Amino acid sequence: MNRRRQIQLFSLSLLLSFGGCAIFSKGEVTSRRYFSPDLPLATAKVGAKRSGVELRLGRVSAGTYIGDKIVYRESNYEVGYYDERLWTEKPDAYLRRALTRKLFEEEGLRNVVSGAAPTLDVELISFEEVRAPEHIALVRIAMSLHDDRVNLMQRTIAVQRPIAVTPKAGEADAVAQGLGEALRAAVDDVTTQVLARLATPNTAPVPCPDPGAKPNGA
Repeated sequence: MNRRRQIQLFSLSLLLSFGGCAIFSKGEVTSRRYFSPDLPLATAKVGAKRSGVELRLGRVSAGTYIGDKIVYRESNYEVGYYDERLWTEKPDAYLRRALTRKLFEEEGLRNVVSGAAPTLDVELISFEEVRAPEHIALVRIAMSLHDDRVNLMQRTIAVQRPIAVTPKAGEADAVAQGLGEALRAAVDDVTTQVLARLATPNTAPVPCPDPGAKPNGA
């Protein structure tokens, strides 16, 4: 075999060697990890049925940026996503389940499916890890309580909980736990405000009569 042929074969072997490394390196995929913010259930009290107190849990939604990927915030204006950290469900599913358990199982409200009743709509507008200036979990919920005539109450609730990273609980676990605690506290706050408003008689003004209308019997 002549020298030129040897050089060509040697060059080809190097090319295949480096090319193979490149192919295998591109094939490496970051392992995805799935988390749930649902906290272990304590022995829940079962509320006595509140006589005549009915409620419909209406629309439960989340901001368009809140999805499967866990969200972190670097500043007031910038959010990012973990590619390898995902929720087992979309966060609004956690919110609906927590509200259902708290309102109807623990507090004993009558869950209205059809017919007239006060309706609670909620939107999860923040569900994120805040990295600075403090490492906290942030949950914000916009709530609206209304019936077929009037808006009874409209509030935005914000809850923060510290994210405590320990040798036993890594950062990702600590984020999930912190958000679970913040969500539970926010749901408790929503429930307290709903119960207080439902216990208050509706003081909405009665519409004034039409001046042009004829009295009854006229």
